[in-house]
Amino acid sequence: MISRYIFVCLYFISFFLINRVYDLYQYYFHLSTHNLFSQQIVSINQLNIEQLQHILNIRGITYININEKYDLIKMVEQTGSVRKSELSESLEDHTKRQTTIFSSYKQLLDFVDDCKDNIWFIHLLPNEKRRQSIIYLSPDKWQIIERRLSLFNIQTGILSCSNNEYSNLCRTLNTERFILLVPTINRRSINIYSYNIDSMKNYNYQYILKWLSKTLENHINKNFDWYELSTKNRSVLEFQINSNLYASIIPIYYFTLLYRYGSVINFRLNFQ
Repeated sequence: MISRYIFVCLYFISFFLINRVYDLYQYYFHLSTHNLFSQQIVSINQLNIEQLQHILNIRGITYININEKYDLIKMVEQTGSVRKSELSESLEDHTKRQTTIFSSYKQLLDFVDDCKDNIWFIHLLPNEKRRQSIIYLSPDKWQIIERRLSLFNIQTGILSCSNNEYSNLCRTLNTERFILLVPTINRRSINIYSYNIDSMKNYNYQYILKWLSKTLENHINKNFDWYELSTKNRSVLEFQINSNLYASIIPIYYFTLLYRYGSVINFRLNFQ
């Protein structure tokens, strides 16, 4: 009888000691993990202007006409903490996305028609015989644009008119041009908007983002077929938008999500 009591006591003592050892292990593991994570976080206030702009670039945030360090810090803070690895992260990652090369305008329309869940941004190159502008968009500049737009899941492509002399579009094209192809919510047709390169600043990534956002916003206000959306109760996804940062430009990711999932989810913007 006494041996049973001794066994029960030893059992509970062993159980207590095992739990204390486990708690001690959890405490030190959490402490070491927290210290490791804290060492990876960089103080935003210690970053210079170039580093702040670099962080905004890799996060796909436009900062056009914002050059003050205080304003850039506020924008970075709105997007989250900065990790040390982000400071050395390359802006161009050629393995993530490749531009689709189209051989003709008809192939472009057919291809886009088969992928109506996506927004497309196409770079049109004029026939060199008809080119009237000396302004060129260099391949490295296009790669930067491609990398930025891939953050918003916007597909990119290139169409050269050098081998499409009989196309009506190529016959009239004498400068480099961007076209934005936006599907309707019912996927029955595609809206096309163009952006000409008239000066050196026109192919700057920040200006292109601004034009994209404004074009999509105008399309939403004027041409978006809201009546096509289902009236049934659906999930609602709400975005908290800082009105000080986006007083005039709504983030592009809002529009891309709206066109990709607008048929099944209600999106709502809430300006703070």
